[in-house]
Amino acid sequence: MVTFSKLVQFHPIPEFVLVDNNKYKRCVSSAVVVGNYVNVGESARWPYNMLSRYATAPSFCVSELKEMRDCRWCSVHAAYECFSRVSVEDWPKFETAGCFSRLVYGASRIIASKVAAQKLVFRYCEDEMKKKPGMDGYMSKLCLEKSPPVVRMRKEHEQICDVNEKMHCLVLITAARVRADERARRVLLSTTDKLLVNFNRLAEADVKTGRFDRAVWGGCVSKTNGRLYGCNLMGEVLMRVRDIIRSEEKKDCDSEVDCSLGIVVRDKKRKRPQRAV
Repeated sequence: MVTFSKLVQFHPIPEFVLVDNNKYKRCVSSAVVVGNYVNVGESARWPYNMLSRYATAPSFCVSELKEMRDCRWCSVHAAYECFSRVSVEDWPKFETAGCFSRLVYGASRIIASKVAAQKLVFRYCEDEMKKKPGMDGYMSKLCLEKSPPVVRMRKEHEQICDVNEKMHCLVLITAARVRADERARRVLLSTTDKLLVNFNRLAEADVKTGRFDRAVWGGCVSKTNGRLYGCNLMGEVLMRVRDIIRSEEKKDCDSEVDCSLGIVVRDKKRKRPQRAV
């Protein structure tokens, strides 16, 4: 038996039990009432819906993963699905400017009805007036949910199935996206040290009815008892990324201070010219 407390290194979020090859036994927080928290993700309010893994982002590269150093992506979900399940030969289809990188490019390739494809594009397109970010990451989700898949998949033994590996991969990809997206970085750092909940309004009902597999990546805080329902793994990923970005900014500030102090020291050591007698 493995507990999720081993995964949690920075935040006192509730523990969950993992048994029998990633089957979830308990998906309710041990805390009586969850304190300060922020709902994030595609179902959250503006501006926290910008932190969704499906959100459209400026083109970014995941240099920490060797296989992806030469690839550029426009959503976290597309990069994650390619790294975990899609065959390398079909990665260019999901990269920036690929046929499945954005809904406007690939929706008509997946959906037979032209009207339905246009509605889908309109539903997930960016709208600044309504404070709604683009969600082009749904394009990769549609491709992989299609039966049979429209892209080549990795063999089962080559796919990433372990929860720890999935979270590590998502942390690296999400951190790369936040570094490239200034707006998302500001929103993430504005949450300070609050618990981030990847909002899923159906998580409480799914947990109570035994459908734990639907409440793995997200969760919700119950309005009746104030407890967190769902494993909220994507919220934990965002909190780890928040710590990474914060520590990087702190190092940058420290290096700038060191440089400025070095200049001051050198100025002090300069010899003053002697006055003529």
